[in-house]
Amino acid sequence: MRKGIVVLLAVVALSLFTTVAVLAQVPEDDVLSGEQCGMCHPNEHADWASTAHPNSLENLRASGHAAESCLHCMSTDYRYDNTLTVDTAQYGVTCVACHTPHETPGDANPVIEDVAALCKDCHNAGLEQGATAEPGMTMRYTVKEMMGGYGAIGVEGAPSPHDIACNTCHLEGHLYVPEQSACDTCHGGAATIEEAGQAVRDFVETTGAIEGLAEGWPAAYTNYTMLANDDSGGIHNPPYAAAIVAAAEAELQEPPATTPEPTAEPVATEEPEATEEPAATAEPEATPEPVQLPTAGGVPVDAPTLLVLSGFLTLLGGVGAYIWDRRR
Repeated sequence: MRKGIVVLLAVVALSLFTTVAVLAQVPEDDVLSGEQCGMCHPNEHADWASTAHPNSLENLRASGHAAESCLHCMSTDYRYDNTLTVDTAQYGVTCVACHTPHETPGDANPVIEDVAALCKDCHNAGLEQGATAEPGMTMRYTVKEMMGGYGAIGVEGAPSPHDIACNTCHLEGHLYVPEQSACDTCHGGAATIEEAGQAVRDFVETTGAIEGLAEGWPAAYTNYTMLANDDSGGIHNPPYAAAIVAAAEAELQEPPATTPEPTAEPVATEEPEATEEPAATAEPEATPEPVQLPTAGGVPVDAPTLLVLSGFLTLLGGVGAYIWDRRR
């Protein structure tokens, strides 16, 4: 009997040790939220707080198309615990979504080795490299596709001459605002950022106002969303952006693919929204290769899974100890 108790206690101790080790790798709430980071990095924290990153989770919930597949990019705590849902996740894109937390205050933070890969891990529409979108698809967060020069319908691929580290041009700290001085370094002040992107921005504004765009001209709609949600005015890839505009404008010269049927009571007819997604061409879930996640002394773990496993080991050890003791 005594030996059985000893075995059971040993298994319980091992289980508790495993549980503590798992929980130790998940940052505390003040780290996940960015509050602790702001104590020593007030300027960076203030810049970050003024962007869309901290509100990404709230914006996702209000978008009308929220799904668990979005949480890899929209929730920092989901990266450490992938059992969370749209409703249970708490934090948007905070400091530790991109930076490794300090082991102790004052330790040097490792430099991000590949800034472009880190940004593109989330700023992408989920298309495989070189793939083409389906007509009627809504393209979101299309920086990766624009930089790579692929995805647009009826447009020949053309990788961007600007496909370099994002912070080469986005110099404004954690505001992520492009700096004119970065453009001038290569272009010698030939044009301002506003001037360079004006033609594409005009196209986005006028095309987005076309009634029945998604149903009538599905390829033009998809190309429009690619430019609109890249939100660079085409500067991320000027030649490719110009080709997308030309392809969309050519399609818009054609009669619409579908004409809404009039109802028996015209007064009750509702006009389709300009950016309504067709039910038959739902956007595929994005499955990009994840960049190595920031860690606190190890790779982020699926804590709940290991906790269940440790509990199972405890139960198994207890049952084994009981059977062994009874057989004596």
